[in-house]
Amino acid sequence: MKNKLFLGGFLLITSIVFLSACSSDNTITSSQKESVEQNKTASVVSDTVYLDNGDLLVEGDMIITPETQKYKALGKRNTQSALLDANNRWAAGDVIKYYFVPATPAISTDIKNEFRRALKDISSGVNVYFQEVAAPGNYVVSISFPEYISSNSLASGCSTVGKITNPRVQFSQYYKAFTSNIFIHEMLHTLGFRHEQQRINSENYINVDRTDGVNNGYITGDTLGTSFDFGSILIYDTSFVTPLVSMTESAKYWVGRLPLQSSKDQSARKQYFGSVSATQNLFSIRHAVSGKYLCRTASGASSLTMLSNYSPLCEWNVSTGTMDLTTGYRSSTLALRYDNATTISGPETVHGMSYYLSYNTSHGGLYVSASAGGRTYADKWIPISEKNGLVKLWNPSAKVCLADVGNGSLNVQTNCTEEYIRDFQIQGPLFFVYPNVQNHMSWKLIPNWSPTSPY
Repeated sequence: MKNKLFLGGFLLITSIVFLSACSSDNTITSSQKESVEQNKTASVVSDTVYLDNGDLLVEGDMIITPETQKYKALGKRNTQSALLDANNRWAAGDVIKYYFVPATPAISTDIKNEFRRALKDISSGVNVYFQEVAAPGNYVVSISFPEYISSNSLASGCSTVGKITNPRVQFSQYYKAFTSNIFIHEMLHTLGFRHEQQRINSENYINVDRTDGVNNGYITGDTLGTSFDFGSILIYDTSFVTPLVSMTESAKYWVGRLPLQSSKDQSARKQYFGSVSATQNLFSIRHAVSGKYLCRTASGASSLTMLSNYSPLCEWNVSTGTMDLTTGYRSSTLALRYDNATTISGPETVHGMSYYLSYNTSHGGLYVSASAGGRTYADKWIPISEKNGLVKLWNPSAKVCLADVGNGSLNVQTNCTEEYIRDFQIQGPLFFVYPNVQNHMSWKLIPNWSPTSPY
């Protein structure tokens, strides 16, 4: 995934420096570091760059190895959903194993949990699974966290594409590329998915600045029944692509920056791998500062919410939500849609009903309500990654964020608007120049399932 810098209030698109292959975890050289610090002029999205070891770097973050090149799996006309040749496809029902390469400095458990949550979102309801293992091996995806990405020192992450003998993914420690959407973006490359701007019909929707002229074959690819998607987690942002359709200024900001996958992203995976019954995604939700857990006072309808020490009533089903940039019922202009965003509910049902963490927009206050999706009880939450393994839990309908307001008191931060979240993203997780500080809105989502079993 490409990286951007906000310096002095002006957007400077970083130039792309291509060095060695994604397989190298060596510390970056002083000359390479100098290019990061000094060479910040605008550049294009390159189609293909030939690396010294025979690999190809495509669009800044996709490594095409000789193992996949021989199947002519390259080409700027590949689609976002263009899974590779049959020889390089993961199969329906596959368990994809991954391994955390030891890093210096060590990667925190919170960051690893955010990565696991991202994989859970990818596999939820889809007939493909992930499993964490303790050692590398053939077809085991190595997950490493070098200081810089060796093949592109200005990238936040990179990945090999499709099923190969030695699949690998890197996330930059320098750019603190530890957000859920970056994790999902790169791991979808590992599954074989390309960028949205590479679709055969993308020129009808966007302009992409490409000037290097390198292209090895025009392969149409398989769109898997999905139309062009500005909300895809696999599209680059408007620093690199220019939309050719009508959209709100807010929607333009969210292109390439949505914190959740889109419904079309999810549909494409189900089209290829097949659908399965979605299982509960059980998490405990712990405050980063107080250490207290978000809990229910009882199961079912009589429940209220509180902060306390851990108990079974502190376990929640955090659904796999989606966000979209689509047209509304009465408008042809693209706008942000979050009707299918994440819900947080108790894992049990009472009389066949689930009970959701909701905010009462009429009277204020948090409730556990069966009135999911109603106008009064706003029950959609969006985890906004803070880049350090922590999240803010944003309720876009109610314009509040979940908070521990002190003395173990659970409440919300009001005026947590879309504009506030956008400002936070600019100053926090998307751009490395501002530090992240744990505060009363910082939470940990801790998996209540074992990543060493297929999930």
